[in-house]
Amino acid sequence: GIIAGLLALVGGLVGTCFAVLSVIIMIMDGEFDVAGAIFGLLGIAFGLALFIGAILLFRRKMIGRRLVVGGCAVAILFGIAAIGDMFIGISGDPSREPVSIGFAVLVGIVVPVLTLVLAMLPSTTVWIRAKQNALAPQFYPPYPG
Repeated sequence: GIIAGLLALVGGLVGTCFAVLSVIIMIMDGEFDVAGAIFGLLGIAFGLALFIGAILLFRRKMIGRRLVVGGCAVAILFGIAAIGDMFIGISGDPSREPVSIGFAVLVGIVVPVLTLVLAMLPSTTVWIRAKQNALAPQFYPPYPG
C-alpha cells in the first residue's frame, strides 16, 4: 500500500507538471492544438486523481485506492495514446527515436501498470481496513510449546 501510494504521488506530480508545461508551451507558441489540449486535459485528470488518491491512500481511505486505480487507468490510456502519437504523428511529425519511445513506454505504461497492480493487491485492502477498524482483533502468532 505504501509503495503504491509513493508511485501514485510521483505519477500525480508528473502528470500535473506535464499538463502545466503543455499549456505553457501552447500559450507561448500562440497555436491551439486540439491533440495538445486533449493531452493536457488527460494529464490534469490523471495527475489530480493520482495525487489526491495517494494522499487518501496514505490516510488509509478506500476511496484513495479507487482514485489511484482510476488515475492509473487513465494514465495507461494516455501512455498508449502518446506512443501512438509517436508512431503515427497525430499532432505533428512522427518521432521514431528509440530513446523517446523507451522513455514513453517506461513512464506511460510500466509505472502506471505497476502502481495499478500494487493498489489492487489484497494486502493493500487489508492494510487499509486495519486502520479503519481499530477494534478489530489482532491475530498473534501461536505461542511455542
